[in-house]
Amino acid sequence: MTDVKNWMRSLSDDTPLCAITIPGTHNSASRFVSASWITKCQHTDIPRQLDMGVRLLDIRMELKGNTFTVVHAIIDCRKKRFLFSEKITFADVLQDCLSFLDAHPTETLLVSIKEDDGHNGDVFFERFYKQFIHPNKDRWYLKNEFPPLGECRGKIVLLRRCGLGNCREQTDTGLDFSHWPDQGNRESSEPKICDLHNGKQTCTVQDRYAHYQKEKWEKCIVPAMQKAVADKNTACLHATSTAGGLLPFVSSRYINRRLLSYLNGNRRYYGWFMADFITQELCESIIACNDGITA
Repeated sequence: MTDVKNWMRSLSDDTPLCAITIPGTHNSASRFVSASWITKCQHTDIPRQLDMGVRLLDIRMELKGNTFTVVHAIIDCRKKRFLFSEKITFADVLQDCLSFLDAHPTETLLVSIKEDDGHNGDVFFERFYKQFIHPNKDRWYLKNEFPPLGECRGKIVLLRRCGLGNCREQTDTGLDFSHWPDQGNRESSEPKICDLHNGKQTCTVQDRYAHYQKEKWEKCIVPAMQKAVADKNTACLHATSTAGGLLPFVSSRYINRRLLSYLNGNRRYYGWFMADFITQELCESIIACNDGITA
C-alpha cells in the first residue's frame, strides 16, 4: 500500500486537483461534542485523519468576538471528551494543518470553511482573512480556480462556503463554494451544481443529507459516483453522510461498508469524498482509485 502520509507524492504535478480522488471528512473536528449520539461524526481527531490520508476537511465555525470556535451546528467541538474541556478553535485546526504540511510538503489540504452558527456574515470572512490568511499567505492557495497539484503542494486550498461580506472587492478569496446548494429534502436524489462563478468551472455536489441510509446509498451516492468524470473544469464531491432517520454512526456504518466494497471492486476516478467516521481502510481504498495517475 502507498505511504498514506505522503500519497500525493507519486501523482503528477500537472494533474488538476479536481481530477484526483480524495478522501475527506464531514464535520471533521466533531470527535468530542455534547449530545454525541446525534452530533458526533468522527472517531478520530484531525491530526490522525491527516496521517490516515484524509486531504479534505469540513470545518464549521461560530465567530464569537474575534474567536473562531469550531462547531457542529450549535454544538461546540472540544479537545477532550469532558463537557467543559477546552473548545477547538480554527487557530488549532490551522496549526494542525501547517504542522502536517511542514512534515509532508508533497501533500495539499483542502479546507472548507463555513459559518455554521451565529449571524456575522458581514464580518466573518473579513476577520477570518485578517487572522489566518494574511499572516500566512504563502501557505494558502487562494485563486478561484482548480489548480494543478504542483501549484498547491505544501499549501492549504481554501474552499469558501461563506459569503465575502465586507470583503466583496477582494479577489484572493479561494474557491467560491458560497453557492453550495442545499439538498435537505427527500423529493429528489439528484446532485446539484455549485457554480464557482469564475466563468468556466463548477462542482457537482451530492449532499442529499435527508435520505434514509438505504436510499442515500442506492439513489444518491452510487448514481453520482457512476456519473463522475475527471475534467479540469468540473469537480465531483460526494457527501456520504446523512441525517435521515438514524444516528450518524449507524448510518455511516451501513454506508461506509458498502462504499468500501464498491471501491474495492471499481477502481476509477470519483472525485472528492466527505465521510462520517472515516477509517484507515476506507481512506486507503479511496486513495487507491488514483493508481493510474503517476508522475
